[in-house]
Amino acid sequence: MIIRILIIILSVVLFFVRDISSGVALEKYWVFFKDKDASLLAKASQDISYQRSLVSDRSLKRRAKLLGDSPITESDIPVSKHYLEILSESGLNPVIISRWLNAGSYYIDNSQVEEIRNLPFVVRVA
Repeated sequence: MIIRILIIILSVVLFFVRDISSGVALEKYWVFFKDKDASLLAKASQDISYQRSLVSDRSLKRRAKLLGDSPITESDIPVSKHYLEILSESGLNPVIISRWLNAGSYYIDNSQVEEIRNLPFVVRVA
């Protein structure tokens, strides 16, 4: 029992100080992207199996009543894999990706923020 408590405490401490050893102060930011992959939106409007991979059947039925022939919206399309790969190559690992916000949450070194803001596919970093 005591070992479990110590492991939990150690895990929490390591989570919050994971980059102190490198001397780099990381802060959590949201990186918002300009657009989504247009080919995926076209695919979603035509391919019912792809639609089902994005949202549940129940949601598709409900949306069909309100939206008619186009139950999939741009907010249902995943964030561009190309954008995520570019950030990953820069050494950034997403904490969470939100397709509805078209954004990703990242721990970023303050010196990298301006560099990321200047990427052509980034709308803002907040």
